[in-house]
Amino acid sequence: MFGGVLAGLLLLWMFRISNQWRLPPNVGSLLSVVTASVLGGALILVTAPGLVILDAHLWEIYQYIISFRLPGLGIPLFGLVAGLAIWASIRSGLYHRIILPIILFEMSKEGVSLLGTIDLAGLVMVAAGIELANLIRPRQRGEKAVAKSALVQALAFGTYVEGAYAFMVNRKVRISASIIAGLSGMLANMLEVRGTAYVPVYLAPFLSNHPWEMALVLGSALGASFLVTLLLRFLDTK
Repeated sequence: MFGGVLAGLLLLWMFRISNQWRLPPNVGSLLSVVTASVLGGALILVTAPGLVILDAHLWEIYQYIISFRLPGLGIPLFGLVAGLAIWASIRSGLYHRIILPIILFEMSKEGVSLLGTIDLAGLVMVAAGIELANLIRPRQRGEKAVAKSALVQALAFGTYVEGAYAFMVNRKVRISASIIAGLSGMLANMLEVRGTAYVPVYLAPFLSNHPWEMALVLGSALGASFLVTLLLRFLDTK
């Protein structure tokens, strides 16, 4: 996990340097990836003894964080915050540098991941709901075909949430997507559902620790996103 986060941060730094030096895009990309990987690996080798000690306690700390609930309310804070932030993280580029390594960290310990479930529900299913609503009620000519293609890819492969970006130009749609993702994350955290991201949606329940609860989390995210987006389509024709 530390290696992934470190390499991602170094990659961002190297991209900025290559842009400042005005290197050709292909040269800059190749140089940035290679340099970030080599430097990240070298730093991990140097800090490995300390990381081994930290790893012994990191899982316990992480388990405490995801099990923490607001006193008196019983609301799991981790799932709510992670869900609310997940759309902002993927649009800002932080998703692949921070969230994805944590998903891999969870899966290395248990084979399944709470954050992976939040990913699948809060990103993929919310995006699918937005696309389904625009498939039924397209705003402009041509949007129906775009929504259909993006919806199929989201459900069939459990990824390509970027397909919903075209329909998230509307600020209300963006805000509702983050709120629904937050509520989905809270529900997944509350039901203690652990799953796997980047898989076909119809297989996801069978790859989780609680299939029925996983289906509930995914279905509720899809349904809420679809209904809210469809309502916004009717109320806002701009």
